[in-house]
Amino acid sequence: MKKSAKDPSKDDKISAIIKIEKELSELDHTLGTADTVFKTLQISHSLIKSIANDKPTTGNLIADIVLSRGGFKKTNPNKIPNVGYTKAVLWLHGCGVGNDFAPDNNHTIGFLNECGLPGTRIREDYYVIISYVNKVVNEVNQQTNKNYSVRDASYCIYLYRATRNLVKKGYKKYFDPSTLLAFMNDQNCSIGDLENYLYNIELVGDLEVVVNDFMDRTFNP
Repeated sequence: MKKSAKDPSKDDKISAIIKIEKELSELDHTLGTADTVFKTLQISHSLIKSIANDKPTTGNLIADIVLSRGGFKKTNPNKIPNVGYTKAVLWLHGCGVGNDFAPDNNHTIGFLNECGLPGTRIREDYYVIISYVNKVVNEVNQQTNKNYSVRDASYCIYLYRATRNLVKKGYKKYFDPSTLLAFMNDQNCSIGDLENYLYNIELVGDLEVVVNDFMDRTFNP
């Protein structure tokens, strides 16, 4: 990457610290409850390994730790606080399983909307999201003669949409997956490099500067 972003201001740093303190408190509550739930549901390495190729059982496990059942006043005792479908699926992906599942986050929904699949309210049905991501994956596999999974697609969608979020508003309409590939080629940037910049709070600002410089040169020469 060629340029650097401006250093954050004092107010920015204070706001970041306050946010981190709040998130640490929530994380402590989440992890404490998760420990109890894991013991109750007997979630272990052997269990995760045994359901690796069992989509229905994997889906049931996700539901067990995500859904609050029983109406407004009753809750699912196995519900892990602050963990929805996205975090549960990404956790499974981190364990090397859940290849048939996609997170229901804004990255996924935004990408599907770009593909015309379908409107903006698909969040209402999680399995609708998975079915549409699977449709995209099947089309890509047919065109490339590859065997990509829904998990592979989810990872690529994240890299694309997270980078697109850094692009200035006026340029967003020009930024599609082919633009991302052109940017990576221009910067001699690998997927690992892109991931490193997106995941690192100290580097993502640099990525924002460089990607917008690329958009300036490409679409406003």
